[in-house]
Amino acid sequence: MRSVLSGVLSFARKESAIFAVIIICVISSAFIINFSYGLYYNYRTQKNETELELKTLNPEIQQGTSISKGDFQRFAESLNEKTLDSMLVIYAGADLSEFESDEGPGSFSMRFVIRAGKYDICEQTRQNWEEKGVITSGRYISSFEEQNGELVAVVSGSGADEWNAACSKFRNADGTITMFGKKYTVAGTYSAGTAAPIVPFLTVPDDVQITQIGFSFYRNITRSAYNDITSKAEEHFGGLLRFPKLKFPDTDTVSIYNNMIWIALLISLLSVTNFAMLYRFILLKRRRSLAIMRICGCTRLRAVLRYFAECVVITLPAYALGAGLNILVTNKVMCHVLDYFKEAYSIKTYLWLFAGFMLVFVVTVLAMIALSVGRKIKYSEMR
Repeated sequence: MRSVLSGVLSFARKESAIFAVIIICVISSAFIINFSYGLYYNYRTQKNETELELKTLNPEIQQGTSISKGDFQRFAESLNEKTLDSMLVIYAGADLSEFESDEGPGSFSMRFVIRAGKYDICEQTRQNWEEKGVITSGRYISSFEEQNGELVAVVSGSGADEWNAACSKFRNADGTITMFGKKYTVAGTYSAGTAAPIVPFLTVPDDVQITQIGFSFYRNITRSAYNDITSKAEEHFGGLLRFPKLKFPDTDTVSIYNNMIWIALLISLLSVTNFAMLYRFILLKRRRSLAIMRICGCTRLRAVLRYFAECVVITLPAYALGAGLNILVTNKVMCHVLDYFKEAYSIKTYLWLFAGFMLVFVVTVLAMIALSVGRKIKYSEMR
């Protein structure tokens, strides 16, 4: 270890300019690696928060008003096919007096999608209900029944002969139910916390008043889909629907963040490469001392390890200084500019970033030293 420290001090004294450049390379590399991770974490967190808000769209119907099922149907059918294809489910709810209880008005739910101009069930709802045991007997409504407006229903109850009180009021002697003046065949029963039967959307009368509307999407709602829905709602309902203001990702900002991160990584890689090249230059100037070491019995491996140890001794404090500089900037400046910048860092994070830097450092510098030490020594270099 003493010989390693002696070599570092000799290097710093005899080649002070190159030594200073190497230190600056490591400090800047450490700072950029840690700083760029903070940018990436802040960008990713903001993006994830935004995306969570873009999976669903729940407009509010003005208080004291409602929308007829017929008007809502015409609105849904007017949406662009691309918008409809992106939807996981279209939801409409009505508060019907038939299902009132001590807890409040009964909620009558309608869930459907529109594909290629045809109505269909929400496949995810069907799968979830079947897999999680929500269907207590029989089955859910089929796609054919939803598409063709078949008079079938799934009623609320714990079994085929155990319906809740609300659905039992509509039960006929033959096991069917009569709703909206229509006779429905019961396909099954379900238990999901609501009292109303589930029926195909097309069988619901146009004059039923809808009080709740919602849209869920497979992926994040796009700006074009949002504009399509809001503009068509304005055409059909005027100002009756109030849509939440969604924060769509700014593509320019995303591009800037991505470019900054890639540039930071490139600069860090170049910094390590510069370190290796500068130290190689020093090794070339130390050929005479290397030749003497080899003559005195120093093996190639020991020479490589000694020079690598010198690089590590130079690098560790410089890296710590660069990481410390980033901590100072984070606490004093960036935490007031970017909401999640400070949250990006922990002891574990710093260790992982250091491990990543050292991996590149070890591979690059060891390869350079091994090539330099392995070069055949000429007699002229010993003079």
